[in-house]
Amino acid sequence: KVFVLIAVLFVVAIGINAVKNIITYFQMQIKLDKETTSITYGLLSRRQTILQNDRTQIFTINSNPIQRMLDVFKLDITQTSSDIDADKKAKITVAGANKMQVGQLFQHIYNVPLPEGITYLKANFRMLFLPSLFFGLLPSIILSLLVYYQVLPVISLWFMGGFLLVLMVLLSRYYKSYELSIIDGFIIKKYNLWKEKTQIIN
Repeated sequence: KVFVLIAVLFVVAIGINAVKNIITYFQMQIKLDKETTSITYGLLSRRQTILQNDRTQIFTINSNPIQRMLDVFKLDITQTSSDIDADKKAKITVAGANKMQVGQLFQHIYNVPLPEGITYLKANFRMLFLPSLFFGLLPSIILSLLVYYQVLPVISLWFMGGFLLVLMVLLSRYYKSYELSIIDGFIIKKYNLWKEKTQIIN
């Protein structure tokens, strides 16, 4: 029953997120001008954002296995600003772009093709220390103490074992995929946990 409940909650969360994205990015239109990129979207209220191509500093491509299978990518585009947190137009999101559109938009903004980085730096195994400590070791110790003092049933240890197994797989995936590349004047940072993220910095 627990696994069924988790599966139902997972499906519901995906459904809510999908509906939210549909409402937010409904009928998205992208207009490419010589020096700017105009993006209009929204179902309940139409929003328009104009990017200055020469101010675009970070171009981030996000996807997960399901999105890649459907050829759907999410872009986060950040422009130079004195205060990115306060300036809502400094960072915009483009949801639902396919691979070809991602390449076209990047080339329009930077006037060069989307780079495929040459890897110069791979992750050091020490980057796994803190995630393993906070998400693996500490919860295991706390849960073991709760079971020892009979606050939780022994079966909780089985769930903890499953969680640790999934955590090991995800951290291993993150460690192996993390890389830093430099090509054509761009710094490219890439990693893959569940969501694959490629950040291109100009």
